[in-house]
Amino acid sequence: MKDLQESHREVTLDPNRQYAVIYEWIKGMDAAEARKEGILEEHQMHRLTERAARELAEKGFIVRDNKPHHVILRPSKSRRPVSDRNGQTLYALVDFDLLESTPEHERRVKAARRSGYLKKQAKRFETDKQFPPDLHPVEIFGVSYVYGRVESTGGVLWVVGKDPELFEYFLPEKWRESPKQNLSEHGRTYDTRTKDNVHVVCRVSKVGRVPDVDVLDRDGVKKISHGYNNPFEEIALSFDLNRRGIPTVYPRAVYMSGHRRDEEQEGPTDRRRFRSHRHLVTPEGHPVLSLQHRYVTIWGYWNGPDEYLAEKDEEYYKSIDALRAYRRGIIDQKIYEACIKKTARRLSGAGVQALNLKGSHILLSLDRLGKLVSDDDGLPLIHVCNLELMGRIGEGAKKY
Repeated sequence: MKDLQESHREVTLDPNRQYAVIYEWIKGMDAAEARKEGILEEHQMHRLTERAARELAEKGFIVRDNKPHHVILRPSKSRRPVSDRNGQTLYALVDFDLLESTPEHERRVKAARRSGYLKKQAKRFETDKQFPPDLHPVEIFGVSYVYGRVESTGGVLWVVGKDPELFEYFLPEKWRESPKQNLSEHGRTYDTRTKDNVHVVCRVSKVGRVPDVDVLDRDGVKKISHGYNNPFEEIALSFDLNRRGIPTVYPRAVYMSGHRRDEEQEGPTDRRRFRSHRHLVTPEGHPVLSLQHRYVTIWGYWNGPDEYLAEKDEEYYKSIDALRAYRRGIIDQKIYEACIKKTARRLSGAGVQALNLKGSHILLSLDRLGKLVSDDDGLPLIHVCNLELMGRIGEGAKKY
């Protein structure tokens, strides 16, 4: 039971309860009964059972206890099995306690799911698909989302875009238990692949926490004064920077946990954003930002533009942050410093101050030969991948 609970996090399985599956009744009799009634010969019964198993395997499934009792047929008035136009006996299968999908079928399903995802993601703002009753189109800070509740956890989910079919790709049961690699030395940022083979980066939001500032940090006061952005500010800022020609990684979704967090265990709390954004509410009228819950922002793993991936699913680029690239000798100190300075300069020109810009907040791209991809200035192509401590500056700067 423990293994089942671990592999099916999308539903709560209680070992102290009994479960019943209700199926529609199929008129007829099983092949073993038909053999007893003289409707099938012995060899016909075995041949039909083998055929059912073979055709099931062609569809990508195996029944570990395949037997005549699971094959249902319907006798005609002449006491012969009802057949199709080709003279093949019509049958149905029952009893799926030991039904499994084959590895090849699993691969095909994942490939189809991933292909559909990539096509939908490239056109996530262009669709006019009808929303089901449990999902709602919402807009926060000028960004469109698909909003819905997550039944498996009691949480809620906002998926970037206007396509309701993208919602299920980011349900927590798709990524919460998948193998992860921690990408950050100072926060909870994880690289993982979902059950649909979608490569994403999940970052636990620090909104509500007071920045841990060193006493020698000259910008420490500014960091504390600004505080951590909430996930929706980060995403809105990401879109604004891209419009201004400063590439960032792609924002995908925001998940709010269903369980309540323990504020006492997480240290001092900065409540300012929860107060200043209390006007933001869900379709049910609940606050979008709540101190009682954790938030996870999901970003696309940078391996190429969405438009390219939708056309052809390939690993166009491999991403590496500037600090790792420097430590591994891919870039020297001069290039590393130039990347930091250029990013800070471009952000400032866009009316944004990076209060904590680091090499780990900048992604570089390697092509298929492992060579750095350069921009028009001859410096490595840069994508900003951390916006949690970026603030608006300048007169008339847009504020959220």
